[in-house]
Amino acid sequence: MEIVETPSKNGDALIELTADVVAAYVSNNPVPVGELPNLIADVHAALGRVGGSSEQPSAEKQKPAVNPKRSVHD
Repeated sequence: MEIVETPSKNGDALIELTADVVAAYVSNNPVPVGELPNLIADVHAALGRVGGSSEQPSAEKQKPAVNPKRSVHD
């Protein structure tokens, strides 16, 4: 029995976006035929990194570098 993976909706969107970006670039810039697979792979990888997790690490509460009472003089 052969296992076939079906791409997810996000994967489909990434492929479509990659195709759109590469098509727009190639229509306005000369690209050698031999470089096209690398261009597609690079754009796909870059877009995949951009669409990564949107979670941001929690930042520690910052404290002032200097006590405000000592830094203000009359």
